[in-house]
Amino acid sequence: MQIEHIQLTLPNQQILPFKKGITALEVMKHPAVTLQGKALYVKVNNAVFDLKRPIQENAHIEWVCWESTAGKVFFGQVTAYLLGTALKRHYPDAKILAMKADEKGFYCEVDFQGMGFEGKDLARIEAEMSIWTQAKISSEWFDTEGDLKGNEQGGLTGQVFQAEGQALSGVQYAFGEITLKVPIALLPDTGYIKGFKLLNMAGVYWQGNANQKQVTRIYGISFPEKALLKAYFALIEEAKKRDHRKLGASLEFFTFSDQVGLGLPLWLPKGAFLREGLMQVLGEKLEKAGFAFIKTPHIAHKNLYVTSGHYQKYSEDTFQAMHTPQKDEVFLLKSMNCPHHCQVYQSKPRSYKELPIRLAEFGTVYRYEKHGELHGLIRTRCFTQDDGHIFCMPSQIKQELIASVQLIISVFKAFGFEKYSAQISVRDLANLEGYIGSKANWDLAEQALVQAADFCGLATTVLEGEAAFYGPKIDFMVEDALGRAWQLGTVQLDYQLPQRFGLTYTSATHTTERPVMIHRAALGSLERFIGILLEHTGGRLPLRLCLEQVSILPIATKYIAYSQKIAQMLKAHGIRAKVDTREEKINRKIRDAAVNKTPYMLVIGEKEIATKQVAVRKQGQPAQKIMGIPELLDLLALDVDELINKVD
Repeated sequence: MQIEHIQLTLPNQQILPFKKGITALEVMKHPAVTLQGKALYVKVNNAVFDLKRPIQENAHIEWVCWESTAGKVFFGQVTAYLLGTALKRHYPDAKILAMKADEKGFYCEVDFQGMGFEGKDLARIEAEMSIWTQAKISSEWFDTEGDLKGNEQGGLTGQVFQAEGQALSGVQYAFGEITLKVPIALLPDTGYIKGFKLLNMAGVYWQGNANQKQVTRIYGISFPEKALLKAYFALIEEAKKRDHRKLGASLEFFTFSDQVGLGLPLWLPKGAFLREGLMQVLGEKLEKAGFAFIKTPHIAHKNLYVTSGHYQKYSEDTFQAMHTPQKDEVFLLKSMNCPHHCQVYQSKPRSYKELPIRLAEFGTVYRYEKHGELHGLIRTRCFTQDDGHIFCMPSQIKQELIASVQLIISVFKAFGFEKYSAQISVRDLANLEGYIGSKANWDLAEQALVQAADFCGLATTVLEGEAAFYGPKIDFMVEDALGRAWQLGTVQLDYQLPQRFGLTYTSATHTTERPVMIHRAALGSLERFIGILLEHTGGRLPLRLCLEQVSILPIATKYIAYSQKIAQMLKAHGIRAKVDTREEKINRKIRDAAVNKTPYMLVIGEKEIATKQVAVRKQGQPAQKIMGIPELLDLLALDVDELINKVD
């Protein structure tokens, strides 16, 4: 009897013959197959197959591994199904309303229908799941219209269930006793889930609607190795230490006051100096790049935002309108800078010879964020954007986009963010009602952003439906020292606001033309960036941005006078130093300076005075060095200039 064969195209484009009905698990054993991690499922001609499902026809296959975002989401999704199974076993009358996951974890939403479920019950459910993962229960697939294929666990004795509202695929899966009607494949067996933890539970409204019933949401995290789970909790502990809210309070950068209002930070001297330092460093960079700084008011007439379209789109995110004694005169707190910059452009007639016109502003804006969404400096109601807007001719778009992307990347690297990627947000072609402007202009804008990202070598993903209402954008995702991704910086291409505001320029042939507008921000906002920078560095900031750069620590009271002379000498060279005159032991002074994240400590004693030297200890380095004052000044000068040199 002749065995039928099929041809499978591997990810490296190698085409190999296999017997018809082979599974991905069997394909993985072929010596030509190489994996970049732990394979969880396979795409067969872009259709999702579990690793045990037979492949019946010629196909291109693509491995999806844990290391990818898709792999992490899939792994969490399967664990959510396992949680749902355990809950259903212990609470058969409960309604499983949702079983979802993203790259950060998974959750189940459950209506226990009056049955008691408390935090202590999580341990019982977790124990049940542990038994199943250790038993390595095989998952089996079967056609929805057919019988179970090769059920090694025996007959199905449990209840068939699905999360409400989830569409079903043509395949169903079984984990042991329970049949799961799920829209995706499962892992080959429960043993793949080697590390997991149910983290907490919370009451939420079903579908996020306050008019709906309150249900229970159970959160969890899962990994293919126990070591990854251990590393996760170690990361959580480190993140707690680096929490910018904790650092901001202990290092006295900023504070909040209920009497001032939620989400409105008060900047203390260290924080205010840090803000000013960031604006100075970035400002010098922008001026060299041809930007001219402007300043616009904190309020504007409502009609400005009606013309731009922001009021119609975001009126619920603005603060209450301010009515003047003049009839029908309404003002709003500024919630974005771009309409103001359009007015600056429009302040006089423009010629093609002036373009591109690059305007920059550290503009403070105000947006009403809900109480539950406020989070330290990361989410505030008042923040200052490093906003920039470029008005250019269509022929200048490419070079201006590339320059904007390169500028943002240089800023990331200067502050130690070496890992970054980009998300290109485009229209949802199936739902165009939320966007303004012509299809032709949108096509041009989206294509231009993709080309600029490719030219700059950015690793990109395309997000459909995430574009701004006036144009597509590139949002930069930056990875911090703890491996967490943050959205920082953006470049947006806009044909619409120049149209809505009637912006024009005179061309070389004396015709009236419409400029194109590029929105650009490197930091996003000073508040958010400072919060992320504090967590990324653990509070150890570049020397240039520190209000107190050097702490001088005399070993005894008799050395204070000499220490004061050193401080004055440093001040004369532009270095900010403070003498610790407390009657404390030197070890305590060193410890306190370290806790305060002072970049440099100078220890002064009898020996240092006699040799006219200082004992220098740099933050984060255990050993101290003995050096003369000229050498110290050279060291500090280099360190102060390091940040601006990196940005340049």
